[in-house]
Amino acid sequence: MKVELGLFDKFWICLGLLAALGVGCRVQAQGRGPKFVVDTNWPRPLPESWVIGQVSGVCVDAQDNVFIVNRNDMTDKEAEIAQQAPPYIEFDPDGNVVNSFGDWNTVPNITHGCIIDHENNFWTAGNGDGIIQKYSHDGKLLMQIGKRGVVDTSDGTLKGRALNSSHTQFYMPSDIAVDPANGDVYVADGYLTVPAPIVSRGEADIYYIGADTKSATYSRGTAPESRQTVGARIFRPVGKGLDYNWEPNFQWGSFGSASIRAWSASTETGYTFDRVRFHPRPLLRADVYSGDGNPANQPLGTFNPLFPRGAYFAPKMVPMLGPQNLIDLHPVIQFQLRTNVTGAFAWDWYWRESTHDGVYAFGSGVLIEPASASRARYLGNQGDPEIRWAPVAHVILAFDLAGFEPGTFFRTLTYNAAHIEGNAGFTYRF
Repeated sequence: MKVELGLFDKFWICLGLLAALGVGCRVQAQGRGPKFVVDTNWPRPLPESWVIGQVSGVCVDAQDNVFIVNRNDMTDKEAEIAQQAPPYIEFDPDGNVVNSFGDWNTVPNITHGCIIDHENNFWTAGNGDGIIQKYSHDGKLLMQIGKRGVVDTSDGTLKGRALNSSHTQFYMPSDIAVDPANGDVYVADGYLTVPAPIVSRGEADIYYIGADTKSATYSRGTAPESRQTVGARIFRPVGKGLDYNWEPNFQWGSFGSASIRAWSASTETGYTFDRVRFHPRPLLRADVYSGDGNPANQPLGTFNPLFPRGAYFAPKMVPMLGPQNLIDLHPVIQFQLRTNVTGAFAWDWYWRESTHDGVYAFGSGVLIEPASASRARYLGNQGDPEIRWAPVAHVILAFDLAGFEPGTFFRTLTYNAAHIEGNAGFTYRF
């Protein structure tokens, strides 16, 4: 299934690749307009064993130098072999580090976003704080609005009720714009990640994605598709004790002459016993991705995952089944044998959400089997152990195994043999 994206969609995907993968993008001129491809040599290796955390902002100056906003969230395992990169890093067009600046004791809590103004100054905000900051191009702090660690709420903390009424303090500012005509500064004061009262220390995201596809194929047929997605994520990061990540989605739009009504619900709930030997973390993943109903008189009900990540069910291997017309139940136990050795063991069970819809391949969304192949709902189960070992600084070795046992659906087909996948990975961090 091919998704046709507009220029601005491709631009933001390109920046997303920069943030998530640490790679740059270049534009190739084509007859139909720009085409973005990944430049695997950008950026160049980072100095001093730096590790970049979440990249929460990217901006470009008049000389095409790229600035990134880095978050102070390296893991304990990364800290054993590397060091946290500075808050703000400047790269030249070739991907070489030319400057870095910012003091973790001074920059906003949870750094977020950046712009370069008409005078080549660097501006940034903090969506976990109540301040914005202005730096000179070489990294000198020129101005700060607001007091670090204080937000515009009823009690001055992130737990208080948002007021958004102060003339001297912000509430989780997320973006900045500077008018080049008069220097006026505009601040997006507020953010759609907010404290969630369900469980303490929880947060929530809200998002929207739109995608048009010239030719999409499902069990009911092939047609042009226009699909809109709204979703929310309620989460509490993995740490001591309880963690969770729950994400519902709803989709609507058109598939040929038919309408679309699809949905999904993904959950992961775990608990880390940090005072117990091996620090076990049992967790349960449970997901439902809607399938099509009766195609004769109903809207298309097959969920479209749009851009699913590779290791969706198995830890480090591309799975066989895609998150469409699928129910999965996935208990996992994670553990830490030593400071440099971690592991996990999981088992998955899969069913069709609707027996009127087929089974789809991961990533491509290709229809593996149509709904008419079998009336059975149960697809099979899969076990997948994983071991990760950091024998020396900078080196991580990963070993994974996954075996799939076909269920009732596949047993009725001619090619129904069980299969086993193995993976060995080597990572070297500079």
